[in-house]
Amino acid sequence: MATIAAQYTNFNIESASTVQKLIHRKDTGEEIQLDYKVITLAMLKQPIFKMGYCCEMRGTNYPIFLTINGKEKEFRIGNSGMYEFQPEVYMNINKSKEEKIAEPLVTKILVPAGINFVLDYYYSA
Repeated sequence: MATIAAQYTNFNIESASTVQKLIHRKDTGEEIQLDYKVITLAMLKQPIFKMGYCCEMRGTNYPIFLTINGKEKEFRIGNSGMYEFQPEVYMNINKSKEEKIAEPLVTKILVPAGINFVLDYYYSA
C-alpha cells in the first residue's frame, strides 16, 4: 500500500461548500458565528493519518474542526500558526509493556473561510 502526499490551500478550496460554526475567538473571548470551508472525504480521497496545517497569524484566533473516527472535534491553533498530527507509538506502563499505535483517521476538515492556509496531508492508496 502506497502513501500519498497531497495539499490544499485557501486558493484551491474557494468553491468548497461552507457551513457556519459558533466559535469562541481566542483573542477577544467573544462567541461569533463564522463561515468554515468543508474539505470532504471525497476531496481527501481516503481517510488521512498524518496532517500539517499552517495559517496566517490572524487565523490563530479561530479553531479548525476535524472529524476523527466519525466524531467532529475542535482544535485550537497555536501561536505559531501551526497544527499537526501523525501516528504515535505509546505504552501504558500502568497496564502492560505492550506498545500501541495511536493513529487517528480524519475524514473531514473544516477550516475558517477567508484565512490563508496550507494543509499538507497523507493517506494510503
